[in-house]
Order: sequence, then C-alpha cells, then structure tokens
Amino acid sequence: MRTLGAPLGQSVLDALREPLALVGADLRVLQVNAAFERLLGGSRVELLGQPIADRLGTTGARDRIREALGRTLAGPEAEVRLTIGCTVRAGERELELRIGALTPVPGRVDALLIEAQRVDDRGQP
Repeated sequence: MRTLGAPLGQSVLDALREPLALVGADLRVLQVNAAFERLLGGSRVELLGQPIADRLGTTGARDRIREALGRTLAGPEAEVRLTIGCTVRAGERELELRIGALTPVPGRVDALLIEAQRVDDRGQP
C-alpha cells in the first residue's frame, strides 16, 4: 500500500477550507493546516509541539478542552463538540471545536482530529 509523503499530505490538509489540527495522545499539536494557522493568527512553527489546550483556550476554557480531549481519548466517542472563548492575535473569539478520534486499530486512539470554527462563521460557505 502506498502512503502519502509528508509534503503531499500537508498539501492535502492545506487545500481543505476547514481549520484542522492533528493532536497526539499527549495533547500536543502534531500538524495543522493553513486555515487553522489563519484562525489562530499564528504560524505552523509556533503551533507544532505545543499543548493544544494552551494554544486554544483562555484560562477558563483550558480545563474544559482538556476534559473533552480526555473523553475522546478514553472513549473514543464518535465526536465531542465544545464551544469555548479563545484569545488569538486578532482578539477574543468564540470557537466551536469538533473533536474526533483517529483509530487505525479498533479500540486504540492514535491521535485526535480537531476542527475549529468561529461561532459567528457557522453556516458560511
């Protein structure tokens, strides 16, 4: 079976309009696409390896993010949705996070996929 190389895989992620982040079991950012970078106002280099809860949440939201990520890792639930306040370079934003588990082997979660969306952008093409 042929797999996508890193540059091609990143190109595929960047072509998607939805802001996406891939997070490891340690809850640190493994990969983001260009839309996620734009949403947070940071660069991929700044985001990679960082705890996702620290990058997304305000102080009050961090525990809620960690708890939702932990539920998904332990479940894995089909999908967890969470609306949080987030401080980014452009200011305060309210985000909806959709968190899903990536389970290449049944019962084992290797990573989490997070789709983020500004609440005021929902329903926009």
